[in-house]
Amino acid sequence: MGKKSIIYDGACTLCIRSKNSLLRLGLAQKDYTWAYQEMPDEYLTAVDYERFRNEMALIDLEGGETLYGPDAVVHILSSKSLIFKWLFSIGLIYRIFAWFYKIVALNRTAIMVPRLKKVRCASCEPDTPSEYRWRWVTIAMSLGILIAWAFGVLKAENLSHPRFYLGILSLLLLFYYLIRRNKENYLEIAAHAAGLFVWAMSLMSIGFFLMDRLFENLPINIWILFFAIPGFFIYRDFKLRSDFLQLSIEERVLGGLILGLIFLLFYLSLIF
Repeated sequence: MGKKSIIYDGACTLCIRSKNSLLRLGLAQKDYTWAYQEMPDEYLTAVDYERFRNEMALIDLEGGETLYGPDAVVHILSSKSLIFKWLFSIGLIYRIFAWFYKIVALNRTAIMVPRLKKVRCASCEPDTPSEYRWRWVTIAMSLGILIAWAFGVLKAENLSHPRFYLGILSLLLLFYYLIRRNKENYLEIAAHAAGLFVWAMSLMSIGFFLMDRLFENLPINIWILFFAIPGFFIYRDFKLRSDFLQLSIEERVLGGLILGLIFLLFYLSLIF
């Protein structure tokens, strides 16, 4: 990156993984990639904290302009590839990319739950405007269904199963309950539920795909044991999100029961 340095949120799991991907792909240099919590004090003034909460930063070590968010990513990619430089020169492509970037950036704690303690900033969590929460929930729910369809798990005939709609009803009842009990932060909970939905649908769809292609004639007890593995990872993600949201015991129990019910209904509707 020469005389520019990438600044990312060192308490953000998604940011850390994105940074690692840039390093592996050779799009960034380790010596010029710093977590905000650990960057040299002399460069702190180059970062607008309020903007950084919502966007990554690319600072100029010689005092030049600091780039944020999609502009920073476009600069990084364009400096390494003429193809990216040409693509982002097309206004429509840039606007679509910037739109998706903002949705991901403002929902990053719901996409991947932070696990690290913050050092320098008391709160690096992004703003959570309701329209971007709703956009993420819509995209995540659509993506989960698309994944199930892509792996051949969700088929047209499944839509005729009453159990399929009972699962949807369970989701709506949970959402209604959370709105009543958490009128101030129900969208935060909904965003995490959407993230869990994508994760769960991915694991279950891959599992069903493998079982259908490789182990079609296994007895039902082996099927149940096989799906206990993704079930464990789904539960772990549910617990991680519940801890992050500081849900009450009652909310955790209700959420866990409905999650298990949806998993069971989805499972039964597809194998019988």
